[in-house]
Amino acid sequence: MWLESGLTFSGFAVFNCLIRGVSASVLSELKASSHDLVSTLCYSCHVAHQVNIISKPALILGPAKGNNGGYERVSPDETHTVIFSENEVGDLSESYDLCIGGDCMEMLQQSSSTLKVIPYVKVFARVAPEQKELIITSFKSVGRVTLIGVFTAAFFLFISHASPLPTLSAERPHPTIFCSYVLLSLLGQFTVHVFFLVSSVKAAEKYMPEECIEPDSEFHPNLVNTVSYMVGMMLQVATFAVKYMGHPFNQSISQNRPFQYALVGAVGFFTVITSDLFRDLNDWLKLVPLPKELRNKLMLWSFLAFLVCYSWERFLRWAFPGKMPAWKKKQRTVTTNAEKKRV
Repeated sequence: MWLESGLTFSGFAVFNCLIRGVSASVLSELKASSHDLVSTLCYSCHVAHQVNIISKPALILGPAKGNNGGYERVSPDETHTVIFSENEVGDLSESYDLCIGGDCMEMLQQSSSTLKVIPYVKVFARVAPEQKELIITSFKSVGRVTLIGVFTAAFFLFISHASPLPTLSAERPHPTIFCSYVLLSLLGQFTVHVFFLVSSVKAAEKYMPEECIEPDSEFHPNLVNTVSYMVGMMLQVATFAVKYMGHPFNQSISQNRPFQYALVGAVGFFTVITSDLFRDLNDWLKLVPLPKELRNKLMLWSFLAFLVCYSWERFLRWAFPGKMPAWKKKQRTVTTNAEKKRV
């Protein structure tokens, strides 16, 4: 065993991880549009202040000094201390931005104070996965909403609630994802989606001025990012609609009404923003108006991309059915090998 000895202490090395240049401006825009911003302590209260997640003096909830078993809120520089009281959190949040750690989350759960405290917290520190779920459910319980892929989240939610059919099907699902059906399905849809995206972006570039856009420059709406957003959204919707496995195992799309309504709503939303029916909505989404010719192409290509993917998927399900149970194929292989050994 080697032990370090004879070393002379010279000091600490402190490294500063720079923040992305666009973080502060983007979060400022979100806050200006009446969104509440939250962060974890991986950025720390200092960084949260730099990127405009918090703008007031911060107070961090932690165990009180001493062995009295209480809790207190302390400023990051420990110059200001407030005794914790769940009934005063609302008033305290008017003057301070509140922060909390994962260890104190357990205290809130034990004292049934989560709904009184969590909705006012801006910075969450080192919380466990189950505590993150508690944070989200607490926000939802008091009427708050987290905007993270709304349509995509709705699709996953409604697909998970699809009910199996009351009778077992004579057909069998594919026993493994490493089969011709899955590989050809993914390859075909990937080809169509990439071709659709590249063609749409190139069509938009024809209407763009020939100027160099810096990758890290401030965001400015233009035809390319507008078309990219529209195409990306439509590809997600088409993927869920095409890959949904209904009969003979689960409810069909028409029977799964919530999922059907979500698909119709997403397609309707795509049609509205593409056709520019409500200019104020597109301005709020930072989408620029599309030239009429480009708009018509985008609508037509979207329909054709969905039609090709849907037809390809149905053809593969017909050409590569999953009727053969996995053990039968293996049994045939074993039997054949045994007969060869006898010969």
